[in-house]
Amino acid sequence: MAYFQMFMHARAYGEPDNGAGWSPEFGDKDREAVDFERDDHKDRGVSGRHIKIVRFDRVPTQRQIEAKRNELNGQ
Repeated sequence: MAYFQMFMHARAYGEPDNGAGWSPEFGDKDREAVDFERDDHKDRGVSGRHIKIVRFDRVPTQRQIEAKRNELNGQ
């Protein structure tokens, strides 16, 4: 069963990056729940460019989420 993980960039709410870059924000097996969470952030002024939703084939381990975060951050 697929799992969807939303990542948000540190600058999403106008904060300085401070090297944090992308970080995991919310994940769920239900894509609609993740889309709802994304839309909530967008309604509060977050640009779509500061949000990424990544699909995993199954529920990821913390290590897999961290690996994806590192990949998004170019590490």
